[in-house]
Amino acid sequence: IHALLAPQYWCQGVSLEDCAARARNAWAFGLYAPTGDLVGFLRLVTDRISFAYLSDVVVEEALRGQGLAEFMVTSALGLPEIE
Repeated sequence: IHALLAPQYWCQGVSLEDCAARARNAWAFGLYAPTGDLVGFLRLVTDRISFAYLSDVVVEEALRGQGLAEFMVTSALGLPEIE
């Protein structure tokens, strides 16, 4: 996750430990290639009652423009626990 997020402008300077804590303290979603490599990530920060804040949506640069981020967001927001 850190390797995918670290190059993004909004995560520059975020340590590996802080990145891991952010993922642990939210609903984290990964998108994996058939090889098992992580190619996309997002997290929902939520109180699990009344709000969910979408954060850190990122797709591997080589795979951008294929609708993968939209797929991840739609899938995450379509969960019964979030609706």
